[in-house]
This record gives sequence, structure tokens and C-alpha cells, in this order.
Amino acid sequence: MNRRFYKAIQDQNHSRINDIKELMMLKKSIYLISTITLSFTLFTCSAIAASSSELKLKIDGKMLTSQQPLMIASSVFVPVDTVKNFPGFRIEWDNQTKTATIINTENKETIQITAGQTKAYKNKRVITMAAPLHIIQGKAYVPFRFVGESLGAKVNWDQKSRTVSISTNQPANHNNDNQNNSLIHYFKSIHTDVTVHGDDIRWQQGNVSFTAQLTESTGEGVHESDKVVSSMKIQSGEEEYTPQLESAPLRINSLSLSSAHYLAVDVSDHEGTRLIIVDLTDGSYKVLNQLQKSATGSNSEKIDAYNWSPDGSQIAFGIGNLGSSYIAMYDTKNQKISLLSQQNYSLITGLAWATDGHSFSFIAEDADSVMIYRYNGHKVAKTGTISEKDRQELINNTPKFY
Repeated sequence: MNRRFYKAIQDQNHSRINDIKELMMLKKSIYLISTITLSFTLFTCSAIAASSSELKLKIDGKMLTSQQPLMIASSVFVPVDTVKNFPGFRIEWDNQTKTATIINTENKETIQITAGQTKAYKNKRVITMAAPLHIIQGKAYVPFRFVGESLGAKVNWDQKSRTVSISTNQPANHNNDNQNNSLIHYFKSIHTDVTVHGDDIRWQQGNVSFTAQLTESTGEGVHESDKVVSSMKIQSGEEEYTPQLESAPLRINSLSLSSAHYLAVDVSDHEGTRLIIVDLTDGSYKVLNQLQKSATGSNSEKIDAYNWSPDGSQIAFGIGNLGSSYIAMYDTKNQKISLLSQQNYSLITGLAWATDGHSFSFIAEDADSVMIYRYNGHKVAKTGTISEKDRQELINNTPKFY
């Protein structure tokens, strides 16, 4: 019995010794990890400080000395409250979620950036950043180029003087001429083809569907076509709308759904086309041809290529009479058309928006040439010729028109 008792005591002591050894090893591991982490943190902060000590920040030509930029992984970051120095913008900071919201006080556009996330939101549309917002010594820093260009400004880095500058009165140019008009930065629209089975016309995208019926022409319409589109029905979720046009179109060319819940319906007439914009929240609609009068006061006869902006609130298109086409844009907020140039482009065959949502390019064709033009948010400029591959890609990215 004594032997068993001493054996139990001995086993218990060995167990305690092993526990003590494991505890000591754990303490050493924690100490080592803490030391490495502290060393790495000190090294990182030192590296950031060393690479950022001579950086300069300039906004609209004025040197800003109150905000010190940082260089992190070859990208320039600035304190988020630097945005207060941009004319027409303000900043909101949510300390609980570590989210910065930048607001354009004029057009109410917003950009939301959250610490540690490369996914940002512009007007609730997801966009991807190359680098996330950082919290350094309790202060939020945002990637300067991303924020500047998202606000429609031009950002520049001068390596020699180590100065980062922003021009808020000049739009960002994501698609400069050095890219040879490549379409890699253009917003890719989603377009679904219209199908015709006998007298039934159908189209659907998501929970929005469109149906129409062809019937025999009567009266004066017989001289133009054997059949016309007699009725149209739009189903949006649980809502149903039936637009009633003044005159029946000959066919439905294309439909395009915007991200802001508007539907563009392009229809053919005997010698032209009409573009109808339907508000899917209440079924109200506008015929763009009726909003833009010609010099004689009559409605424009045709709509050429068209496309929605990435945020879905604006649609750019060609408009005019047979043999003429002017580039224009319709704003769903103020329900007005703006002519963007006085130049007659004859025929506009393709149009695509840049991902920044501020600029777009379009192709103008006549008997002698095919040229590409760019609207940069302020004016239209010719950028030269376009390769056949990019021409076809841009046209394919445009809803069909006839």
C-alpha cells in the first residue's frame, strides 16, 4: 500500500513539473511573439515615417501644410479630413464602424470607405480600391488618388519634388490618349435582346419584363407597314404599367434597364426612331424626341446609339433628324436634355461610359471616316481613330438601334 501511495505522489509530481514546463514554454512563446510584433510595428512606423517625411500636398495650386501625407506600399495616403479642403465637399466619420463618407454638397454624390476593406461604395454602387483605408496612431488615412479621382478631380504625383497634387476644377481622365482608345476602363452594360415570336414581342432582365403585341395596320398606317405595335406592358416586380404612345411604332428595337430603376425603350417609326424613358417607380414616362425640338420647332426624328451611366441616373445618346446627329444627355433628376456639342456627327453608332461615371466615348461614322470622340464631363473632344476590334467592342456594349 505504501508503494502504491508513493507511486501516486511521484506521478502527481511529474504531472505538475510537466505543467510548469508547458507554462514556461507558453510564456516564452508569448514573449517572442510580442517582441516580434512590437519590432515589426516599430519598423513599419519607422518605414512609413521615413518614406513620408518629405512628402508635400497641394490642392488647386495651394500648398497644404496642415496635413501630412504618408507613403504606404508606394501609395500616397492623406488624413481623411483633408477632404474638407476640397471645394464643395464635406466628410462624415463613423467611429464605430470606422467608415468615412465623402459627400458632394452640390450633386449629393457619396463615397463610403471602411477601414481594412478594399470594397468601397459610390452612390451605393460597389467599386474596388487598390488599397484600403488605414488607421494609424488613431487617425484615419485614405488613398489619395482613389478619393481624388472618385470625386472627379485630377491627381498628379511629381517624383522629383515628392509632391502629390489635386486639381478639383479638372476632371480625372482615366482614358487618356496614351491608351490608344482601349476600352478596358469602360463600364460594361448588361443588355438583353428583344425576342419576337409571331406577333408576340418579349424582353426580360431580372424582375423587369416587357411584352408587346403586333396587330394589322389600319388607316394611314397601312401605307407604312403591314403591322404596328398596338400595345406595350411593363412588369416591374408587383407593379404593371402600360405606356400609351400618341402613334403606334412599327417595332421594338431594344430595351435597356438602368441601375436607378429606369427603363429605356427604343422603337422604330416609318422614317425615324423614338426613345422612351419609363420611371419604374410610378410608370410615368418621357419621349426624349419630344423634349428636344429642332430649329423649326418640330420633334427630333431619330435617336442613335444610347447608353445609361453607371449610376443609372443619366443616359447619353445621339439625337437629330435624318442625316444629322448631335450628342446629348438626359438627366432623370431634373428631366431635362442637354446638348453637349453643336457639332453634327451625322450618325452615332456606339457609346460607352467610363467606369468613373463622369465621361463617355462615342463613335461617329459617315461615308468617309470612323472617328471616336470623348465627353470628359465638360466638353467633347475628338480623340482620333479607333481599332476595328475596339470599335466592335464598343458597339457591342451599346443597346441595338436601327
